[in-house]
Amino acid sequence: MAVDENTLTKGQLRKPNSLKRPVGEALGEEDLAKWVVQQTAASAPKSDPVAGTIEEALAGFASHKSINLGVGDQVFVTFGR
Repeated sequence: MAVDENTLTKGQLRKPNSLKRPVGEALGEEDLAKWVVQQTAASAPKSDPVAGTIEEALAGFASHKSINLGVGDQVFVTFGR
């Protein structure tokens, strides 16, 4: 199975040469194909349990005037009068 090197990331592009150089072209291609399949199976994003807990805790304050949850990772809390 040949791997399309156009679909690999910058870090993954270094892997083919490091696999092919010591073991040869044919065995290197085979190992690379196995490695790419393993990488795609393991690359599913995992959710952060702490971030989920914080998000649930702050959800009740979304409409509160003194707390601006912002967009993305910005959180502003103002105190005072």
